[in-house]
This record gives sequence, structure tokens and C-alpha cells, in this order.
Amino acid sequence: MTTIVDMPYDEGHAVNSAATVEKKVARAGRQARIDFAFLGAIDPEERSSRSAEQVEVGVAAFKFSTFGTHPMRFPHIHYLTLDKENNVGRRGGKVKINLPIRPRADVEKLWRHVAAGNVAWVSTDHVSWSEDRKTNLDMLANASGVPGLEAMRPLFVKGALERGGSLAWAARLMAQNPARHFHIDHLKGARNRQTCRYHGDDARRFHL
Repeated sequence: MTTIVDMPYDEGHAVNSAATVEKKVARAGRQARIDFAFLGAIDPEERSSRSAEQVEVGVAAFKFSTFGTHPMRFPHIHYLTLDKENNVGRRGGKVKINLPIRPRADVEKLWRHVAAGNVAWVSTDHVSWSEDRKTNLDMLANASGVPGLEAMRPLFVKGALERGGSLAWAARLMAQNPARHFHIDHLKGARNRQTCRYHGDDARRFHL
């Protein structure tokens, strides 16, 4: 993992102006050990009036929701691995996500779309809530979102190989295509074909 493209929804502090972008850059810069790109957000009351100023200070793209679960916010890896039958009843609020976890049949249908080339890239919704925010017996009272950053690569590679995909294909969806989308492919996401080998049960190696 060498780059994180960060969401603009810090709880209670949406990143939706030049000032809030610069504040987040300064705060993250003191702790960062890898490269970061930041997304901007659109305040529904101000509409796009602050978009240009966020571009000027360096946001890579904008994140906004097309459905109304929250006035300022909203395939992730969770929808390719978790399912209603095996995870929701057992883990309760720990798998509460917007949109909700779907039945296994829908998970497999999503994988078929990935394999058919209908999905450009795979990302993860990484939210590290404290235990008390995810263990309420009332499912709807729990915070939405789950950790995923550290699990995305092994889970997606495992799922891809189980369905006949290659490491090169997985790397393209997790690295090359996202880098191209956020206009950082001149620095990140390149694939070195000489280090990739996929043949039966032989060793599988891929360097990013």
C-alpha cells in the first residue's frame, strides 16, 4: 500500500472548501508515512460554488452522494465478500454499511459484472469506528461503515483467483485503473509485466 485517496467526510467536519482542504492537508501531513490524495465534497446548500477553490488547492476528485442517507455524504470490497446470510445475523452492527450488505446471490452477480469488465476499479470504505459505535443490539442505532483498508488486497485477490482471475487483472482493478481515474498514473499504479507469472499451481508474483 503506497497511496490512500481519502474521503472528505471527517465526522462533523466535511471537507468542502479550500480552507477545510488545507486544514486537512496540514493535519495529515504531520502523520503521513505514505502518499495521500484528497477528495473534496459539495455542500448541498452552497452547491458547486466552492468546487473551483478546492481544485486550486489540490483535490484529486469530488465525492458526493446520490441518495439521501446523510445531507453531506453518500463497488467496495465489502460487497464482494460479505453477505446477508452468513454475516449480518452473526456480526450485527459490525457489518452495518450504506448501502446494506446483500444476499449471496447478489454478491456472485456483482463478481460476474467484475469479470465481464463492467467494473472499472475496486475500492474500500475504511471507517475505524470504536467498538461501542458498532455493537448496539438495535442495528439501526449503530454507525455505518467498516474497516477495509488492510483487508482489501488479500480479500480481492483471493476472490479473483477462486473465480479464475489473474493477479494482473486484480492489480489493474486495484492499482492501475484507480491511479488513472485520479490522474496520478504518472506516479502510481504502474504494472511491471516481467514480474507477473500465472500458470497452474506455479508461484504467483506481482510487483506494484
